[in-house]
Amino acid sequence: MKHRFVSLVLAGLWLCMAGSVRAKMLEAPLSEKKIERMQEQELPVYLHAKTLEYQETGNVYIGRGYVDIRYGDMRLRADEAVFYADTGQTRATGNVILDDGENRLVGEELEINLRSKLGILYRGEAFLAPAYFLTGEKIERLAEDKFLITRGTYTTCDQSLPDWKFRVERCLVHLEHYAYLTDFSLYIKKVPVFRFPYALLPIKTQRATGLLIPRLGYSNIDGFIVGESFFWAINDWADATVSADYFSKRGIGSSLEMRYALTPEDEGKLQSYLIRDWLTKQDRWKTYINIRQELGDGVKSVLRADLLSDRRYEQDLDTDISRRRRQEQDSYLWLYKNWDAYGASSIAEYTEDLYNTRKNKRWRLPELKIFAISQPVLDTPLFYKLELSGLNWSRDLASGEEETQRLHLYPQVRLPLEIGPRSVITPRAGYLQTWYTKNQQGVSDQRGLYELGIRLDGPQPYRIYERQASSGLTKIKHLFQPFIDYSYISQEDQADLLKFDALDEIPGENIVRYGIMQHVLGFFSSPEQAEALRELLLLTISQEYDIGAERREELSGQPRRPFLPLKFDLELKPTPRLRLDWELRYDVYTGKVADNNMDSWLTLSDYMSLVAGWRYTNGEIDDGQTQVDNINTLYGGVNLNLGKKIALGFSGNHNVEYNQWVEKRYSLTYTSQCWSVGLSFVDRFDKDDFIFNISMTGLS
Repeated sequence: MKHRFVSLVLAGLWLCMAGSVRAKMLEAPLSEKKIERMQEQELPVYLHAKTLEYQETGNVYIGRGYVDIRYGDMRLRADEAVFYADTGQTRATGNVILDDGENRLVGEELEINLRSKLGILYRGEAFLAPAYFLTGEKIERLAEDKFLITRGTYTTCDQSLPDWKFRVERCLVHLEHYAYLTDFSLYIKKVPVFRFPYALLPIKTQRATGLLIPRLGYSNIDGFIVGESFFWAINDWADATVSADYFSKRGIGSSLEMRYALTPEDEGKLQSYLIRDWLTKQDRWKTYINIRQELGDGVKSVLRADLLSDRRYEQDLDTDISRRRRQEQDSYLWLYKNWDAYGASSIAEYTEDLYNTRKNKRWRLPELKIFAISQPVLDTPLFYKLELSGLNWSRDLASGEEETQRLHLYPQVRLPLEIGPRSVITPRAGYLQTWYTKNQQGVSDQRGLYELGIRLDGPQPYRIYERQASSGLTKIKHLFQPFIDYSYISQEDQADLLKFDALDEIPGENIVRYGIMQHVLGFFSSPEQAEALRELLLLTISQEYDIGAERREELSGQPRRPFLPLKFDLELKPTPRLRLDWELRYDVYTGKVADNNMDSWLTLSDYMSLVAGWRYTNGEIDDGQTQVDNINTLYGGVNLNLGKKIALGFSGNHNVEYNQWVEKRYSLTYTSQCWSVGLSFVDRFDKDDFIFNISMTGLS
């Protein structure tokens, strides 16, 4: 039966894979039983063509001219097609296009079974989601996620002339697993680069076991650097990376990194590195472990091990400036549990000094602590909090070993009283009692200190300014919050006590603290969402007046300076793209800045961001009592994204005190649709590193 130049849409026709069709729409009727069985089990097939021919023998449909066959989420288009309704087998020729979900096959001829989706494409090309492009004289679909290429190409570049491709004699592609390449060559554009008989490449969008892209670099201290890593995706919650590095001047190193994440609360990481250092003729190593684990019944634990073979390991071998400048390494095991109003914790800790060349190691073995957060006493307006801790510690110094046991008790009560609109006055009292099994003379000792204080917060006047702005800012609230606090801690001679941490030397205190806080809040609204509140500015200006400093400084022969440096603390966030944090201390007696710490972040657009900061400490001024080293360091960085392909970066750390760059870091990255290449140069005051990396999308 032929229909010329007539488009037949058999929308109501159920062409089942077993060949059932509605008898009333065809000249060849089928049994009602077969129709019912196939309608229950199969999806409908819709067939459209310029001319359509039906052959009852074999239950075959032949379409010519703009053939369009749809089955489920599959759509097949061609110049001609033969469809066997009993089996679902289909043969299409001429301008073949097959869409199957996100995948597309295009070629001259296609043999496919619509039911199983298996088939062969001749002289065609295929796109496999998310980003795999195949061509071949023959592309065979062996399974839903397996394709076999014969005499074709494989790439992830979406270009008529790919930036890179593998020309293969045979290639088995197993999506989310591996590509098995036989007798293949790598081409950059039209130029062959190398040829290999066989390769196994991971092509997973998720974590995949396999070799990573090699690392290349150069250092004026370490020499040429070549590194390779093997990544092992153990399971859904654990993986590991094994690496080997070759430094032409430094030696050969190897590393192991393991990670797991059972839950957001239960995770861990282990990193270990070992190198035979030709420069120092030593075996040098580093081990870092960080594990967070919930033990049940609300008990949580944190294990951290930070161990080095020698104190100069990170200064010589680490590339991160913050770790290169570390002064201590710290390892501990911490257990804790919190209830609604109480908590308990225990910590065992080991600390070693990396800065001082003399021997200095400390052990906290262990410390037990029980505390109660501030809470009311029965149904009264009186609040209390409590801290009880016991500590066994020892220290290994060049002068010998020291050890003691310490028990510390700190109860405190306070009584907040409202004295007016938005005004609260809070008196408080506490006692700090500490017992020691040994002091510097090797005998037991104790210390008891009284604590008294009172704090006034408020009143808190405010004003609201209405605005009509296109930016969505509808209202601004300015809140003024003054405070004054008096604190007294009794004075006691503590010279005989062994000093382990700040708790072993609590100075007497007779100080008044006062200041003001100014909040600027913005109310934003938009047609898409309700009104939102955001803090635009927080400025705190405060100072301390040391009442006891009058007599103390007179006895020591120093000038009277009871006013401590004036403190300014500013947090400025006028827009989500700009933030400034600024902390400054100003000495009112010398007229000099004691500390000036500034951090700023600015995102100008999607293509440019800036960061800058300043660290300054005047070593001659430290609360008027001690002297520390001068610090005057500037840091900053800029990131530029040019045309969404080229990224430039610069960051630096400059020591103004010595007029010396501590570190300058330059980077250039070019990212194409299917590959990227990066160059970076790190110029340090004692070492230069050049690093090169390249990646090909979809390979590792």
